[in-house]
Amino acid sequence: MDKRKLKRAAELIDRAGHILVFAGSGLSAESGIPTFRGEDGMYSNPDVLRYAHADALREEPEAALAWFQKMRDMIDDYEPNPGHYALARICAERDCTIATQNVDRLLESAFLREGLTKEGIWHLHGSLFRSRCDVCDEPLEEPPTDYTAAECDECGGIIRPDVTLFGEMLPEAPYLRAQGAAHVADVVLLLGTSGIVYPAATIPGLARSHGAKLIEINPNPTELSEIADVVIRGKTGEVLPEIDRLLA
Repeated sequence: MDKRKLKRAAELIDRAGHILVFAGSGLSAESGIPTFRGEDGMYSNPDVLRYAHADALREEPEAALAWFQKMRDMIDDYEPNPGHYALARICAERDCTIATQNVDRLLESAFLREGLTKEGIWHLHGSLFRSRCDVCDEPLEEPPTDYTAAECDECGGIIRPDVTLFGEMLPEAPYLRAQGAAHVADVVLLLGTSGIVYPAATIPGLARSHGAKLIEINPNPTELSEIADVVIRGKTGEVLPEIDRLLA
């Protein structure tokens, strides 16, 4: 790990008035949740490509909902890793907006365990741990324990996870919040993201065009590496605790 880059990243964060965190699947990978790309990524699983498409809910709803149930139960077994906790501590006394592409709730768990609120965490692609009606979009306060047996109290439609499937638009509110943060951010932390999933991937470039400094933390080169001001090659679970230590 390059100590000079760590120090530079800490200095930029310490001076920032507002920080935008742009997180991808690499942030949760060290908890055991597979990333999407790569040899063992989720996209190598044919069930992901089959059931994570909006058409599956229309054409084979029972099978799709059973798959979502399985995915949610699996992800719920994982725990936050040192990167999640370090990020929570970094944001504890700073003005941060977190735009995550992850559909888990590990960040929320880490923030709550650090005694913080989760108000600044926005899920660009939704969350497996929120639910809504597929017909009328009515949100549920609590996700059902069994998707295959749940129906909407308002219209009788099927209850689905509030995640963005292939073939669907991003939820408007989180995307607009991320765009707003990109206009005012002094620093953007690019954490474990490939930067190739659009339209979410436009956010870092937008922030840079408004003067933000970009800090990339990723073990591999990405589409964002060329525009980042500081590039730290490493896992977020190892790098973020080091930056947190420098800021303490």
